[in-house]
Amino acid sequence: MSNIDSVKKIVLYHKDKTGFVKEPTMREVTDVLVMLMGRQNLIDKSN
Repeated sequence: MSNIDSVKKIVLYHKDKTGFVKEPTMREVTDVLVMLMGRQNLIDKSN
């Protein structure tokens, strides 16, 4: 699963009121966190 798919799944899970969307796996959450941390480093370097 790509990082974008992981982000979409986490957002869907957060907004889901029906209980239909499965809870994101630890791997999906970790992938998103690593992606966000990488982007933060890029932002810090540009300043």
